[in-house]
Amino acid sequence: MLIRASRLALLAALSVLLLPTGSTSPASAPTGNRLAEVWHVDIPLPSDSDSVGARWRGRLALSTRLGFTAVDMLSGAQVWRYARDDLVVGNWMSLGDVLVAEYSRPGATEDITSLIAIGVYTGRELWRRDGLRMAGAWKGDRGDVKRDRVAVAATESGKELVGLDLRDGHTVWRRGVRDCQTDSVGMENGQPVLSGSCPGRDRLSMLDGATGRDVWSLLVTRASNVDVSLADDLIGLVVDHAVVLLDTAGHKIAARSGCWPACPVVRVGDRAVVAYQAGPDAVLEAVDVRTARSYWRLARHSPSFPSWYQGLLTDGRSVYGMLMRDEITYLLHEVDPKTGRGETLAVPVWGRTIAGAGGDFYLAQTRSRPGQAPVRRLTLLRRSPGGDGPPELSGVSPAAWPDACALLPEAHLTAIPRNRHIGDVTVPSPHACDYAGHQGEIVRTRVARVAPDQRQAQAYMTSVQVDDSDYQVRGVGDQAIVFPGYPKAVVVRAGNVVFSMEQAGAPGAVDLLALARRAADHLRSHGDRENAAQQVPSSPGLRPAWLSKSGIVVYEDQDDPVRLIGYVPQDGLIRMRTAPDGTSTKEISGDSAISPDGRSAVTASASFPSSGRDTTRITDLASGAGSLVSTVRAPRGLSWPSWSPDGRKILMTIRESHGSQERSLGFTVIDVASLKAHSVTIDDPDAHYTWLGKGTMVASSTDKRIDLYSPDGRPIRRLLGKGTPNVDGMGADSPSGRRFSTWCPGNEAEICIWNVSDGASVARIPYDAPHVVGWWGL
Repeated sequence: MLIRASRLALLAALSVLLLPTGSTSPASAPTGNRLAEVWHVDIPLPSDSDSVGARWRGRLALSTRLGFTAVDMLSGAQVWRYARDDLVVGNWMSLGDVLVAEYSRPGATEDITSLIAIGVYTGRELWRRDGLRMAGAWKGDRGDVKRDRVAVAATESGKELVGLDLRDGHTVWRRGVRDCQTDSVGMENGQPVLSGSCPGRDRLSMLDGATGRDVWSLLVTRASNVDVSLADDLIGLVVDHAVVLLDTAGHKIAARSGCWPACPVVRVGDRAVVAYQAGPDAVLEAVDVRTARSYWRLARHSPSFPSWYQGLLTDGRSVYGMLMRDEITYLLHEVDPKTGRGETLAVPVWGRTIAGAGGDFYLAQTRSRPGQAPVRRLTLLRRSPGGDGPPELSGVSPAAWPDACALLPEAHLTAIPRNRHIGDVTVPSPHACDYAGHQGEIVRTRVARVAPDQRQAQAYMTSVQVDDSDYQVRGVGDQAIVFPGYPKAVVVRAGNVVFSMEQAGAPGAVDLLALARRAADHLRSHGDRENAAQQVPSSPGLRPAWLSKSGIVVYEDQDDPVRLIGYVPQDGLIRMRTAPDGTSTKEISGDSAISPDGRSAVTASASFPSSGRDTTRITDLASGAGSLVSTVRAPRGLSWPSWSPDGRKILMTIRESHGSQERSLGFTVIDVASLKAHSVTIDDPDAHYTWLGKGTMVASSTDKRIDLYSPDGRPIRRLLGKGTPNVDGMGADSPSGRRFSTWCPGNEAEICIWNVSDGASVARIPYDAPHVVGWWGL
């Protein structure tokens, strides 16, 4: 094997968290899609867990040893950091837009624990309860912001469970646990689900979130391995190496064996999709949750290496899983739950996929280098046009893959072909080969990747070296990384080809680096395979423009009136384009918004004032001249600026902070010509405000309602059940002012379009991405 046992053990334990878009196609059909790296960021002080802390409204929070760091999912820029030098973070649970983390500090005889709630969007501390800890390992993802109202905790002795109100942390209920020990806790439709160990038996229970009483409880025969997964009115209970699917009433639906190492499960409509092992095959199966009927069964055969699905998730239309092809290669598998058909994409770097949205996928990887502090590298991968080759090969033609058994033509070794299959694709020559000698020596060789270009091959090599004992050597191909110990292995890049060699059989009988050098020289002397790899097609008639500091190229039509005037790259600063080719830009920092004509910017103050009045700056982007507008009195401040469609007015939300709590108190409208501000006080602490009706109305939105006001604060009407307006980019209002858009109520994978006049529904649009840029027409 190529990777040491410790790394394989880590891979076996990882789960996958995905929410990409849902296109489907036959599993073996080339789609022209591939995954390419967009950006990566390094986050210091990584915790032992690679798990994502939480995800909410386009922000991704990862755990560190001292707390959490959140980045913008679009740009990778850090948006907040929560850290406590006096406490060490342990386990955590994600409940909608709130993170509840367990912190500890040394005590006289044992550690003292506290639970601290943190807002996922703001990073602010919401409340703290000392003397409590997590009830068990958290089994959940983002939670349900509408239904999750209680966080389940335990006393430090572990003899009581405590239900905490998620808003302020006060105790809602308490209950004893007798002689049982809680091992895991999760939430399903706002109801806590707990698994635990009791004398002689294991127990699975669902509690009433409001009272803490049992809704139902099941006793399970004591087993060596018990695990629980939750998925939209579905519970997967793993006992030893079999999974039992239960509904939320605790009734058995179906059971499957082969949980090696796990059996992840998701639900889409009336179907449960479960992953398990059948010999060397990784299996996906769709089961009716009412009748247990099997709709389809998809087996992915891997003759040389037992592959498995590390995890599954769904966006309501498709099911996604990360399939481990061999020791260092992953495939992303997308499946239509109705038919079992889909597509497979090669993952271009090594790491754990932890999140995704809108065709973007996020990988986390802890990196430790000699003499450097460990970091967690977060990488964004995005679907992009590939070549005509299969997506399993990143769009590269199968003919571009070299013969692994022809890499050492002059060596006194016998080549034994091992495998020609990559997912559902068969390449013309073996990509895995054993070279055997007369003294029992074996060199296991594998072509790990043929990247579309050298840059992506370099990115893959960078992702492979994660341990401080791994080291690079010169003089072997273009790059070479050695994994020391036994078995010793080396990964080599020669142009856009990456291959690995591993010493097996009799130890010390071969010079592994010398053989790797000869194989790399052979590849470089037998043609440029990068030219054979299918490249991204060009766009005739369009002018390419590289966006500074972003790594992105846009193609623009000279005759198209739509122009990109600004963007937000990885550093989080707004950049206004001042040259047609995009290479020259003007930076704008802070909580800012650009006027509709691109000539001015409005920026809120960096912090709320402690005395006097808050100020807002309006800047002329051409000259750099600015004007300050005095607005609300301290301790209030303004945030979330937005321009009216005609550019004559600016709308901002009034906020006030009291310790860790922050609330909304109304809105302020600034007249740009006179630089005068008018404020309206509204008692709606959770609201934020945006323009509607082409600047004739102001909308106050929460999860439950949208209230419409005139700009001077006169109430107009209330709309119920419309969802939350999309306020990213250019706002929720259409250019005509007749319609507005929201995240659909109860389904944030869709955009809903409504009439402003009467609130009537116009359309529902599938759209699973964290941001909406704006409107065109209508």
